[in-house]
Amino acid sequence: MSLEHHIQEQRERFHILFDRLSDTQWSATAVPEAKSDLATCQTQARLTKARIDNFNVAVDKEYKRLASIKGHGIRHIW
Repeated sequence: MSLEHHIQEQRERFHILFDRLSDTQWSATAVPEAKSDLATCQTQARLTKARIDNFNVAVDKEYKRLASIKGHGIRHIW
């Protein structure tokens, strides 16, 4: 095997390893940002769920209030 051929093989191997290292470093630096984004999304989901729950409680309360109204005329209008 010639020296040039050996260098060429090692060069390709070096590039493969270097690319893997770059991907690993990028992944390692991206993890905190991904965790932060995930925490933000979870917080938003909790807030949205709380708003929906509050809305559902208000709707149920209003429905019960309207359903308990006495009198044919008012129920007919509703």
